[in-house]
Amino acid sequence: MEDNLPSTVLDGTVVGIKFVATGNSLHTGNKPSNAKVNQLVKAAEKYTLANHLFWGLWGLISSYVNKIDFDYKEYGRQRFQQYWIRKPSLLDSPSIISLDETVNGLLPSFT
Repeated sequence: MEDNLPSTVLDGTVVGIKFVATGNSLHTGNKPSNAKVNQLVKAAEKYTLANHLFWGLWGLISSYVNKIDFDYKEYGRQRFQQYWIRKPSLLDSPSIISLDETVNGLLPSFT
């Protein structure tokens, strides 16, 4: 799932282009500094955590209410897993998931 997320290099490029296109580069219309783009990208990346939680919950709930042939529980598990993997680096907090992406016994299994 992580491979489907844009890289920060791409995010920075898109943010920089958006800054220039909207004239929001410090209200001067000039190209924004790399530091300003990186600051905005870092702030925006924190919102991906809420996205992972939302879709994780959606997958879990959908597995009980949806009759479509789709592994909603697995989708939800992957989204929760991405939340726990990305949270330490984005919020400077301890991780409960190991580097090999296995939970250290602190999250319930969906199976």
